[in-house]
Amino acid sequence: MLYFVVVFIELLVSTIIWSRAPQYINIINPWSAALPSLLGSRLMLSMREGVLKNGCDGTYEVEGFADATGSIKYCIRAP
Repeated sequence: MLYFVVVFIELLVSTIIWSRAPQYINIINPWSAALPSLLGSRLMLSMREGVLKNGCDGTYEVEGFADATGSIKYCIRAP
């Protein structure tokens, strides 16, 4: 949820700056690309951590790949 709130606020601020003082848009413009990328990476890591903490009992494999040691099983819960 934090991801969507922060990205929304950043886009809202960007829109307000663009409409009120377009000469300052270059200040916020780099963050329009950086924030979704950084927060998206954090979101994926958090989801991965949640899946690994809960284990994979009663699940099925989505892909047949694993790390070099074979210790991580990539799976999701069956419906």
